[in-house]
Amino acid sequence: MVDVARGLSVSLVVLGHTTLPAWLNGPLSTVRLPFLFFISGYLFNWDRYRERPLRLVRQRARRLLIPYATAGLLTFVFWLLVRRPLEPAAAAIPWHRPVWGWLYGSSHADWMAFNLPLWYLPASFCGQLSFWLLLRAVSGRPPAVQAVAALGAGVAGVLIGQRVHLPWAADVALAAQPFFWAGWFLRQAARRDWLEHPAALVAALGVWAAALALNGPVAVNTRAYGEPLWFYLGGWAACLVAVRLARALAAWPLPRAVFGYLGRHSMVVLGFHVGLAFPLLSLLLHVAVGDPRLDLWGVYWLGGLAMTAVLAKLAERFPRLALWLEGVPAFPSGSRSPQPSAGGDKAPHRVTA
Repeated sequence: MVDVARGLSVSLVVLGHTTLPAWLNGPLSTVRLPFLFFISGYLFNWDRYRERPLRLVRQRARRLLIPYATAGLLTFVFWLLVRRPLEPAAAAIPWHRPVWGWLYGSSHADWMAFNLPLWYLPASFCGQLSFWLLLRAVSGRPPAVQAVAALGAGVAGVLIGQRVHLPWAADVALAAQPFFWAGWFLRQAARRDWLEHPAALVAALGVWAAALALNGPVAVNTRAYGEPLWFYLGGWAACLVAVRLARALAAWPLPRAVFGYLGRHSMVVLGFHVGLAFPLLSLLLHVAVGDPRLDLWGVYWLGGLAMTAVLAKLAERFPRLALWLEGVPAFPSGSRSPQPSAGGDKAPHRVTA
């Protein structure tokens, strides 16, 4: 189910980068990134890293920063050699400006014009290190104390982000701590059967709707959170709805296979849908019909997922390529992957997004 949830979350991210109508993009803006951080918290193995923070640094650097560097380099070269000569908007940007944005981990389109979504990877890296520090301080405390500490870190990140955008989106990493904690707490909970109760879904939908009505859409990359309390309440509620949706999808063979595959290769999908797949689709449509038809958001969504899925299939065939694109060795579809360790680690081909 975790792979399906990750596949659902990255699919929503791809959808959000199309020319989606405002009436649909607004609600989805409150769940896309919170759900990604929520899943990372759910998968965070505190017992494994409690006394070994350097191990966490090494493993997260491999799984997040190597794909960040690889996807950044490849899509920048593509932007420089292919897109910049053809796109007037790209030609107007000095060639070196995106390089500085990439090194800084900027989440502004004019600084990382060649592949904006990449900013999430260093932000997630910083977020997981920050979460280790949070758990180090409060893991033995009652859940209420943990929640208050996570909210305090989150609000601090929101306030910092309103004044300065830190390198590698470290302020967003702080702002995301309540979602890391919520996912982690759900994993530790002795009982999770309440999630299946219809009342839980109705309540989550109600809170999510209230947050949308009172706080409106959000944009984490530009630090447009609105009112922090409603941002977090709406994000938590939306994550619970997304968990229920992922469970439902996992119960059906075809959605389980599709979203599970996208989830196992979420790093490729995230790293190449804007920087490679969307521009190629635009060029193909321009050649075919004389218009890139950016308004066809459904075509770009499905085409972006399909193209990155093909790239992921290529990575499956070449483990060294998978190491560079996904941060871990690959195991071909249908093959038996190594069993998780007793500490609860995931199989190597499952990448923490």
